[in-house]
Amino acid sequence: MGASGFAALAELMARHYTVVTYDPRGSELSTVTDRTETTTHELLAEDVHRVLKTVSDDPAAVLGSSGGAVTGLALVTAYPERGATSAGQLAHRGGLALAGHLGLTPTECPGDHGGFAGEAPAFAERLRQVLAD
Repeated sequence: MGASGFAALAELMARHYTVVTYDPRGSELSTVTDRTETTTHELLAEDVHRVLKTVSDDPAAVLGSSGGAVTGLALVTAYPERGATSAGQLAHRGGLALAGHLGLTPTECPGDHGGFAGEAPAFAERLRQVLAD
């Protein structure tokens, strides 16, 4: 999914935060120059890192959905010094299992797998609460 899927949520969050959206390689307005290169979450995390560096060197709260959440985790793993956090919605069962394994309590947000799109105002309010903690 590209940036357009997050448009409503991005607009709501931009009232309180600097919001950066982008289209991952091959999605929407983004192109792929080397079709022989394997696209991995680590490669996408490197792309996200480069996008964020153009905005700031400050820590970033990163939101991704499904595969984007996995990319967010790859970003946090590769660049812990940035203090980046992933507030992403992992596929629900996988996220619950990972949270349990790490001894963490998962954060629930309104809506289902794509709740950020269908319930953007409620999702944005919950996300602001999480980021304030």
